[in-house]
Amino acid sequence: MDEAKRIQNERRTVFLLHASAASLQELLIVAEAMHHDHRYRPVLILVDASFEEYVARNAPPGLDILRWYSFPRSSATEAEEAVPATPKMPNLHVARKIVALLRTIGRKALYAPSPLSDLATLVSGARTMHFLRQELVRVRRVFEQYRPVALLLSSDRRGGTEATFIRVAREYQCFKLVVPFAYSEAEGSAILRKNWPLCQGCSNPQILLKYLVQILYPGQVYTSPSGIFLFYPPATTLSLAAMQMLPPNPWQMGRGFSDLVGVISDAEWNRYQQMGVPGRKMVVTGQPSLDSLYQVATSGQDLVSRLNETYCLDLGRKRILCAVPQLAEHGFLSWEQHWREITFLVSSLTQTGAHILLSLHPKSDPERYLLLEKQYGVRILQEPLRMVLPSAHLFVATFSSTIQWAVLLGIPSVVVDFYGMNYAMYDHLPGVLKVTNKAVLVRVLRSVLENPSYYDYLKREQQKAAPTIARFDGQATQRILDIIAERTAI
Repeated sequence: MDEAKRIQNERRTVFLLHASAASLQELLIVAEAMHHDHRYRPVLILVDASFEEYVARNAPPGLDILRWYSFPRSSATEAEEAVPATPKMPNLHVARKIVALLRTIGRKALYAPSPLSDLATLVSGARTMHFLRQELVRVRRVFEQYRPVALLLSSDRRGGTEATFIRVAREYQCFKLVVPFAYSEAEGSAILRKNWPLCQGCSNPQILLKYLVQILYPGQVYTSPSGIFLFYPPATTLSLAAMQMLPPNPWQMGRGFSDLVGVISDAEWNRYQQMGVPGRKMVVTGQPSLDSLYQVATSGQDLVSRLNETYCLDLGRKRILCAVPQLAEHGFLSWEQHWREITFLVSSLTQTGAHILLSLHPKSDPERYLLLEKQYGVRILQEPLRMVLPSAHLFVATFSSTIQWAVLLGIPSVVVDFYGMNYAMYDHLPGVLKVTNKAVLVRVLRSVLENPSYYDYLKREQQKAAPTIARFDGQATQRILDIIAERTAI
């Protein structure tokens, strides 16, 4: 017991801060590896109570967890005492910019925001500042208690708790590494903001503040074919700037205050560099979840027989795996519209005569989707997608990073986009077919499954593209651990 305590005390703490269900999956894989590595003591910062069940199923036994959503908050007085006064911006420099801005607005603005909008802006900014000050107190306390040598993140461009952790990590000279979990591009982020009025750069509400942000912080602005957008609402932008937490350019992962960003392949390294990420800030690691995918694909286990037994499948029928679109969960559509689209998709899949296996996003509530099994005879997978995907004859998804998994495995894939996303991220991959017309979906699915020569062509194209997708050798997690050791001199 004494030896176990000694080893535990010698381990150096690493914080793991997730931003979403998908990123939580990657960080838990790294935490599992750390659990078996005597150099580290992983501590998960769990920011959302809805992930408790997922963590209970997937976290290594005994993982230290800081439940941030239930952490006691500080009083306003205590927060003000604990946080140094925010440095004022150079008065003359800023005043000149504001005067120039007001002149520009006087000439160009067709109308100004209403007094009610102005009041809402002031309230929003005050609440954001209050929250950030409280978070600084909380984060500094846990840094003082745990003294982490590294902070693993899934992003370096989110506000709120993530921005606060990054600021405190900078104060403590704690190594900050972004662990890859999904492809990042500015255009995708802009499309998400098309329906967010507060992020539309040239229209009300808060048009005056939007112009102010564009002049003072041009890195927060992105011009896309859909218009001009701000990454954050204006009040949030100004609050983050005042608290020294505003990423220089949040439109691209790696252009925030992280020290290093892991990318999954040489091709992605080149894409990120073209989008302004310095080469010195990137390292090709691969993706942790691909390690288990690699192990399943190369283990030689009879995965198909196991699946057939578990889900009562017929060996003679093809298998389509579908990553169910998260249209409502991610706010793209209302739940009514979501179910209309999902039932169309599942109904179309069943018309191929193949076995249909549905993989739900970790954020989804499986109970909501059980009706699909009853109505269409499909099966909902209990295992993570990466543990089953190698058995598929065909993979169907939206613009998910899991499409890349299928490419690595040489599995022909269909991207369905009946929702106006129109991303181009997979257009260069001949083995991935994009379908935007509902009328042809069944025909496309059948052409892949029923035409052997076409199927073999798609498979070969996937295999040719695989080296450009990711470093796929089962060693991504180990590379991440070694990078932490190198940067923290363990």
